[in-house]
Amino acid sequence: LQKGAAVMPMVRPGGHGAIWKLLFDQGVAHWLRLKGRKAVITRQISNPLAGVDTTLLALAGHGYFGGKAFGFMSCERTIGSAEGVNVLATRRMEDGKVKTGISNIEYTEFSRLGITDAPRHPGTSVSLYPCNTNVLYVDLEAAKSAVRSGDGALPGMILNLKKKVAIIGRDGRERHVQAGRLEC
Repeated sequence: LQKGAAVMPMVRPGGHGAIWKLLFDQGVAHWLRLKGRKAVITRQISNPLAGVDTTLLALAGHGYFGGKAFGFMSCERTIGSAEGVNVLATRRMEDGKVKTGISNIEYTEFSRLGITDAPRHPGTSVSLYPCNTNVLYVDLEAAKSAVRSGDGALPGMILNLKKKVAIIGRDGRERHVQAGRLEC
């Protein structure tokens, strides 16, 4: 861009966490309930291996018949990979109660949160933390309650500044520049 030129944001879908807000704001959860659905399985489309065996069926069965509110698949993660991790998170609520559960932390947040991507066993490349595969079981009523309560059960928004995007300058040439992506 030339000095003084207008800058417009690229309006594209937010990070994969934006699904929670859209699920309710756009009436998708209501539509699913009208169809008799009590829960859903979601997965990131760029994870084709998630659907090649009985993984999705097993997750759905375990979640539904086990009366679970939320769950996700994990796998081993290589140290240094650009993937979020699953961690045991403890939160102190305003009323003094402590809630503990498994949560996702994006790799872009490691340094800010003081997380060291250490090996599970010395001399190996397998991370201490399992990978978040973005394959989720979601009970619709539990998700609705979590979204409305705002108690931190679902990840908050972060600005991922480790992305590059292609832009076309006024001279018609394409350039790749650092950009941010709002993730939830």
